[in-house]
Amino acid sequence: MATLTLMLTTIQIELKIDIDEKEGSAVMDFAGTGCEIRGNLNSPESVVHSAIIYCMRSMLDTDIPLNAGCLVPLKSVFPQFLAGERLIFCSVNIPKGSLLSPSKTAAVCGGNVLTSQRIVDVVLKAFHACAASQGCTKYVPEAM
Repeated sequence: MATLTLMLTTIQIELKIDIDEKEGSAVMDFAGTGCEIRGNLNSPESVVHSAIIYCMRSMLDTDIPLNAGCLVPLKSVFPQFLAGERLIFCSVNIPKGSLLSPSKTAAVCGGNVLTSQRIVDVVLKAFHACAASQGCTKYVPEAM
């Protein structure tokens, strides 16, 4: 299990990954992640999925085309992709009302750029690939 405390807040992003090599499946469980916050660091589920597919594409030694078929949810959780000769099914559990699945009225502006980088850190840390790179996208809020 990988846990990372989100910078600027005390909210944690928790991830537990269970891999079943026989079945060729994986479950990525974000249960334990902190609840939605009043600020704008909440992240829509689509951003979580994008961060995960980015990590998977980075870690696997095979090309995974990035197209609509790759991102079609499987059992309403996540896509399937080909790794070597095996078809891998990856399920993602994101608790509703959490930082990573906020309500429709929650602010998500910062979650799209800042929180997405922390999700990448947590996924890479869970796979012992690398973590806490402190990578960040350019985030300059503009007043209207």
